[in-house]
Amino acid sequence: MIKLGKQIVQQSFIAKRNSDGFFNTFSRQIRKLNKDIHKQAIKLYDILLDRLIVDGVSIASSMDNFELLSAFMPQFDIIINRYRIEYRKIYESGRINLFELVKDKELRITKVVAKMGVNDDRVTLGENTLSLMNAINENMYRNIENMLIKWRGFVYDTFFQGISMSMQKSDLRANFITPTGNLKIGSSLEETSELEAAMAIVSERTAYLRDQARRNNYRYCWNSNPMDPRTKAICMQATLAGVISESDMLAGYGFPPRFICRCEIVYTHEDWVELNQGINIALREARTRLIQELIDAPRQLSEYYVGTKLVIPKDPARRAGNKMYSDVEEKLQIARETEVPDFELYEP
Repeated sequence: MIKLGKQIVQQSFIAKRNSDGFFNTFSRQIRKLNKDIHKQAIKLYDILLDRLIVDGVSIASSMDNFELLSAFMPQFDIIINRYRIEYRKIYESGRINLFELVKDKELRITKVVAKMGVNDDRVTLGENTLSLMNAINENMYRNIENMLIKWRGFVYDTFFQGISMSMQKSDLRANFITPTGNLKIGSSLEETSELEAAMAIVSERTAYLRDQARRNNYRYCWNSNPMDPRTKAICMQATLAGVISESDMLAGYGFPPRFICRCEIVYTHEDWVELNQGINIALREARTRLIQELIDAPRQLSEYYVGTKLVIPKDPARRAGNKMYSDVEEKLQIARETEVPDFELYEP
């Protein structure tokens, strides 16, 4: 049984690598859409800016300019509608692909527990599960629609203010770009849209896994994560907790997504004591590997350039190339101080 537990962790980690590949592709597709729309929006803004009538060096505060703005908005609506359609295509394709990856992982685990004579159905999509996933999906689209409405209002209000205050064209144009170079929509198009997609698609996966567990009466689980230097501290702690009750996972660490993370909840049964212990043993091995990876992680630069000027840090540890980045140091401390416990069954 110990061996079977280790096999479950192995299969889950294989699935996580596949999942990471999916998320990288998914994020790239959304970033490409955002980049294309960014270019189109700025091009359209510039067309309107060129058409605005100036009074000396500033935009004329005139009805002619306000009429130009009103005539501009239907053209801008075309960009918004294209974004709406393309975003939905990317997300819908992504949720199908992710579901297939989750299904594949659950089938891998099913084959492992079948060696114990357990033949639970961990993959069939029930009506309640589908309803939960669709509710998350619809809420995400509501958030995206609100973002697009806010973007439209921001564009109109920004141009309107620029005309009414007789701003210079260069100053008005600068109002459409964030300090980091993203497209400004009141906040940032890129950051908002990527966050909504990442949070929603992981929430759908978690809802699927939780409802499947409910149907099979699984009340225990563990947090599957690649356990590498990119792992966030809270996700690392959730994984190092080992197999615990669902209620303890929720109370102590929450469920994915914890902001944006690469975690996935894997369910097990409390009666599979030796198998669960095998999972914990495999997680201890992952912890040992992680500690070494954190120790070997790149250190802060011992020297760097600001423009053309060479900067040598005053901190002797950093100057010697031995100073860790603060987040790596924090994770290393957590990994060293948090041992995966033996599996214990707590009766409610």
